[in-house]
Amino acid sequence: MAFRNMKKLELIRAAAAEAKLVRSVGDLKRLAEKAPFFLPRLKRGCFRDATRPLTLQIEPTNVCNINCICCPRARSRRPKGFMSLSLFQRLIDDAAGSGISRVHLYLHGEPFLHPRILDMIAAIKRAGLGFNLVTNGQLLDSGISERLLKCGPDISDYVVISVLGSTKAVHEQTMRGICHERVLRNAADLMALRRKMNLNGPVVQSIFYTLPENHHEAPLYLKQWKKLVDHAYCIGGMSQSFAAMGQSDGVLPLRRATCRNLWQRLTIYWNGDATICCEDIDGTCVFGNANTQCIGQLWTSPTLCGIKTAHSEKRFQDVELCARCDMGSWEQ
Repeated sequence: MAFRNMKKLELIRAAAAEAKLVRSVGDLKRLAEKAPFFLPRLKRGCFRDATRPLTLQIEPTNVCNINCICCPRARSRRPKGFMSLSLFQRLIDDAAGSGISRVHLYLHGEPFLHPRILDMIAAIKRAGLGFNLVTNGQLLDSGISERLLKCGPDISDYVVISVLGSTKAVHEQTMRGICHERVLRNAADLMALRRKMNLNGPVVQSIFYTLPENHHEAPLYLKQWKKLVDHAYCIGGMSQSFAAMGQSDGVLPLRRATCRNLWQRLTIYWNGDATICCEDIDGTCVFGNANTQCIGQLWTSPTLCGIKTAHSEKRFQDVELCARCDMGSWEQ
């Protein structure tokens, strides 16, 4: 209960931080369009639509420049690659035509490693959609930030910097390959450029998952990053099932609650494969491919609908990936 209430408090604080960026009636409208993402978490409910997902989760690449101690990406058996711009454009056109308002532009890799990532962001904004992009911040230098800001981001968009330490020692221990000073400088430069260009978007946030190796730094992280970005999250431990993916040691408890992610997101890998969830590191739950199927066909796939039915009926053991997963829970 305490952890759930903490998350609610963080959501309220984030909404308050974003409200400070509102400059026009259009900004208010964009802020209101985020309600379907926030309200289910506050009310313990779930967005449900039989015809379309609330958002697309698109993986630009599953290649990463950092090796976080809590990330199972290195154990993934999926081939490494980069989504083609043509497939990405097809997905964005389809999303806009289907009434989808948001794209989560990240998954099992670092988005800024994709050579056409800025073209992807520009395509999202031309289509009138919002985006959420999560990065480790290493590559987000002033040159990339300036080009990003010229893509037309607004208050509906997010750039989220993932940080696992507030001191150089812990940050670089938990995110192996990161340069602590560079990330701080990149975050400061992005905010300075946004002010210089007189923009109120994207919303810039940082996120801190507590681990045994960094939990003692949470107060210092909040103090440090609240001065740097629009909002700094400290949201407690990450999904244990995600961190332990691919490891044989340890058994997680059986799942007991329905997953909201099944109804909110359609997850597409870099090669077009559609899977049920971001927890699917190895692609064991692929049920279609966006190269040959449209969003509507994927969303109404008998396989995906069958898994949703199993969750609704709390038959989590029927889906191997879900049976011991602790992500995206909500009680019906």
